[in-house]
Amino acid sequence: MIHDALTRELDYQVHWKVIDARSWVPQHRERIFIIGFRERNNFSFDDFVIPDPFRGPLLGSILHPEDGSEPAEKPYTEKAEARVSRKYTLSDHLWEYLRDYADKHRAKGNGFGFGLFGPDDVARTLSARYYKDGSEILIRQRRRNPRRLTPRECARLMGFDKAGESPFIIPVSDTRAYKQFGNAVVVPVVEALARHMANGLTPPTQTKPHPRCGWRSMADVVEPAVRSRMMAGIRSVNTRPEIAVRHGLHRYGFRYRLHSRRLPGKPDIVLPRHRSVVLIHGCFWHGHNCHLFRWPASRRDFWKQKITGNRIHDTNVLAALSTAGWRVLVIWECALKGRARKPLDAVLAEAAAWIRTTKSPTHEIRGLPDGRG
Repeated sequence: MIHDALTRELDYQVHWKVIDARSWVPQHRERIFIIGFRERNNFSFDDFVIPDPFRGPLLGSILHPEDGSEPAEKPYTEKAEARVSRKYTLSDHLWEYLRDYADKHRAKGNGFGFGLFGPDDVARTLSARYYKDGSEILIRQRRRNPRRLTPRECARLMGFDKAGESPFIIPVSDTRAYKQFGNAVVVPVVEALARHMANGLTPPTQTKPHPRCGWRSMADVVEPAVRSRMMAGIRSVNTRPEIAVRHGLHRYGFRYRLHSRRLPGKPDIVLPRHRSVVLIHGCFWHGHNCHLFRWPASRRDFWKQKITGNRIHDTNVLAALSTAGWRVLVIWECALKGRARKPLDAVLAEAAAWIRTTKSPTHEIRGLPDGRG
């Protein structure tokens, strides 16, 4: 439902991934991260680097040391050794209740119960209900009942506190702090995603004549290996231009099928009633003679073979569709984006008129002539 709303209604390019924060903090915390862009770009989760979870931090890195090596912070710690306040230790009644509750469900074969951890462990997920009894993450104590984490330890567990920086300010009560930290995202995970998003936003390319062949080539701004991953991550279906055309034709009253495997080339849009198909071609991948196409400066032989092969494939698909009795409309990317683009309404009106009224077997809609590079 969320994906459909973002892609179909809001026209976003959407990526998602389930990530466990265990690689960054000492707790297992799996969350779905959804990233959307209005403009098409080279972002992909495929090259997002997740640190080795088995080398991640342990609980000892976020617990109060209680040895005087950190200053006391009331109301969480007290005295010269900065020992954890006794109010975070479970009462005898609550500790007995939690053990009885766990034994009852264990006898039934259920997995409900408290989680008891030490400095060399990795905790369960901190939840917003932690303020009730702290049962999901209890810390062992010598000759005492277990204790809850303090709000300061929760801040560290969620990555809000960083070594060498001032402690995160917690201006609310313990109850509110537990709720807020339990509902939060792990800060280092979001920071890593933000850096990855920035790397995926490829800056504008500059063009220059090639010294030998005179082609206008793109001067690449990233390493070849990174560029290869970026190019592989560009989607071939459900692109933003394709979605814009689909929505527009639907508003004009057309009903269609998408990417039919029964037809040559799996056309982007198939209109059986009008015996017509619509192909939305990316200008780079299909080698269109417009300002959006430039020969890459690196791996020139590879790209010449690749683009030439795509052009031959396009010609063969067009011939096969025509032989099968289908009319073909090609809408080029430059008609929808870039300096040569036409108003979307004009593109849709031209497409609708051709589908409904003309008998010509093929038609192309491309960008304005003065947009050529």
